[in-house]
Amino acid sequence: MKKIVIVTTGLRNGGAERALYQLVIEASKKMEVYVVSLVPPTYYKNDFLDLPISLVDSDSNRFYFIKQLLQLYFLIRRQRPDAVQTWMYHADIFGGLVAKFAGANRIIWGVRSSVLRWGEAKATTLLLVKVGILLSRIIPDAIIFCSRVSLNAHLKIGYDKKKVQLINNSFRESEFHVMTTQSTNQKFFHLGFIGRFDPVKNIPLILQSTSECIHQGVPVRLSMCGTDISSENKNLLNLIRQKNLESHINLCGEVKNLRRLYNSMDLLIVGSLSESFPNVILEAKGCGCMAVSSDVGAAREIIGRYGLIVQSYDPLDFASAIKRIYSFKNRWSPQAWKKLRKKISRDAKLRYSQLAALSAYEQVWFPKGGSGNG
Repeated sequence: MKKIVIVTTGLRNGGAERALYQLVIEASKKMEVYVVSLVPPTYYKNDFLDLPISLVDSDSNRFYFIKQLLQLYFLIRRQRPDAVQTWMYHADIFGGLVAKFAGANRIIWGVRSSVLRWGEAKATTLLLVKVGILLSRIIPDAIIFCSRVSLNAHLKIGYDKKKVQLINNSFRESEFHVMTTQSTNQKFFHLGFIGRFDPVKNIPLILQSTSECIHQGVPVRLSMCGTDISSENKNLLNLIRQKNLESHINLCGEVKNLRRLYNSMDLLIVGSLSESFPNVILEAKGCGCMAVSSDVGAAREIIGRYGLIVQSYDPLDFASAIKRIYSFKNRWSPQAWKKLRKKISRDAKLRYSQLAALSAYEQVWFPKGGSGNG
């Protein structure tokens, strides 16, 4: 049986981490998987522990990062995996270096971001990106990007073009699908936002667009979920109060069962200033939900014919796009709308299958006749 060691920066509640979790679920059915998190695993820890894999953890958070790098070194020396896959910048650089010194047979970087501008990404992250320009020629045998936008952005700044591979994110059809018990409540047009409380997610735009829809007579209700998207976040509550939206918004916090939430939505709203591959759009689409999104990352490609791209960050333009989808829905009977949602879901399954993505990863991890660093 093949062995793969996956090194991730962390296991918090985020799109990159969720994509990794879904990949590991499928990989664990075919190979021996070891997962090493460089910071204490939080949100997804128990989910990974429930899988038939080895989650390498340390007994305390003191010097956790250093201890995990040491564990990674000895794990590679002991198990001699066929490949080491790193996931996100910190893991690419630090995990990649340790894998190189440990004599790993094959090292693959996993780049999950396209945010390379000052002010939009942390200074430490941008520093690692700069270091990665040089190390991309030394450490990895291949570099996997999750979107064409991310790949092109890194090539532009000097990443080794001979090593790049594009494998789009995917979703598990068994997890994200149209539910037979989906609500048919026609009183409100249900909007959804899924993301952490972060400037890059552009939450003020989401709230202002919702307010504009209400002023234009669209009976919207907005459900919001994600890290720090709760009534305990005073900054978020102040933004909601400023728009007089208290009675129009449901704050859900961190939600495990996103399938149910996606199925309750009529429309997903994404106003991000920057994304690489917005997983939420694909997951929503898997559940038959259209999206209105800013023109970021792979959003246009994922949405295809089932939603709208807004070229500006003007709330009036977003409200106009939301109103167009609302008017479009009103021309369909509830039964016809359900059939459309199933059609949207089928399109997502055809284009972004998890099994197809795993097959693409396997071709990079275990190339026939290939040789690695060892």
